[in-house]
Amino acid sequence: MKFLTYKYKESGIGEFVDFWSLFYDEGRYSDEVYGKNLNRKGLLNERNIKPLWEWKNGGPLSKSKQPVILRTVEKLDEINSFRKLLRVSKRDVRESSYIVPCGFVWKVFLFHIARPDDYPIFDQHVARAYHFLTTGEIHVEPELNMRRYYQYIKFFKMIKKKGNKDERQVDRALMAFGQHLKRYKKPIEIMLGRIER
Repeated sequence: MKFLTYKYKESGIGEFVDFWSLFYDEGRYSDEVYGKNLNRKGLLNERNIKPLWEWKNGGPLSKSKQPVILRTVEKLDEINSFRKLLRVSKRDVRESSYIVPCGFVWKVFLFHIARPDDYPIFDQHVARAYHFLTTGEIHVEPELNMRRYYQYIKFFKMIKKKGNKDERQVDRALMAFGQHLKRYKKPIEIMLGRIER
């Protein structure tokens, strides 16, 4: 028999991304579905929308979320116009945010599918990872708003550049690490000497 323990250690950015991306769970919707429907070199079309929203959701959308697909398809010309802009201002982002009439994370995902190189995916897990990596503190329910998102974009691009990784590798690593922080908050705090055993 072999018994194993797990030990945290400091690492470089590239090693961090390589390690944590191994723990990313694709769930029922693979990265292949995501990558194929992003149409990075062209424009989004109606067939891309449902698979992308289901990929983000981790499964079929509930009846209450179905309008997001319909609304996105209805506004596809505006989304593709946003995709084609040479330079995007904060005003362009504000004016586009009305397209998805639901939560902040979903609004940001629409920016992501419109301009994946400029707008990384943002949710509670990557926000938790970001907060920990920049402050050393674990917040199980991190702040999600545009100010925080713009800070995260800079952080994400820095990780990508200094780690010499692509967007998907960075996103997978931060997602998995953020989930880990939520699940194992107490052991990490013990290891960091923040709480007594």
